[in-house]
Amino acid sequence: APVIRNLLKQHDKDGHHKVLICEAEGSPKPAVSWNINGTLIDEKSFDNGTITHKIAVVPSANLSVTCTVSNSFGIDTRVINVSSHPSEDDDKTKLVVGVVVGLLVAALVIAVAYWIYMKKSKQGSWKTGEKENGSSEEEKKLEEKVEENSQKADV
Repeated sequence: APVIRNLLKQHDKDGHHKVLICEAEGSPKPAVSWNINGTLIDEKSFDNGTITHKIAVVPSANLSVTCTVSNSFGIDTRVINVSSHPSEDDDKTKLVVGVVVGLLVAALVIAVAYWIYMKKSKQGSWKTGEKENGSSEEEKKLEEKVEENSQKADV
C-alpha cells in the first residue's frame, strides 16, 4: 500500500508561490492528487518505489491542503497548513529593524565616546592668544614694570 513519507512546504524563488512537496512510497506506482488547484512543477520518476510530486500554489487565505496517494492496494492522506502571509517578508522586516536598531546603537556609542573625548580634552588645557583680564591694580603694576624695564634699557 502507498505511504506518504514527507509532506513539505517551501517558498518559491520569486517569493510569490508556495511549493508543496508530497513524497510517497508504494508499488505499483501510486497516483498523487491534491485538494487544491496548483501548477505542477515537478514529478520525479518512479525510482525504487518512491515518487516526489511538487506543485506551486498562491494561497489567497490560510488553507489546509491535502495530499492523497493511492494505488490498487490502498490509499494514504496527509494534511499541511499553508499560510497566505509570506513569512519571508516577516523575516526581512525583522532583519531591517535589527539593522536600523544596530545603526542607532552604534551612532549613540560613537556620540558618547566623542562627548567624553571632548570633555577630557578641555580639562586642564589653557587657552592661548587671549588677553587675560586682571584687576586695575595688577594692570598698573605691570605698566610700571614695563616702564622701568624700558628706562633701564635706555640707560
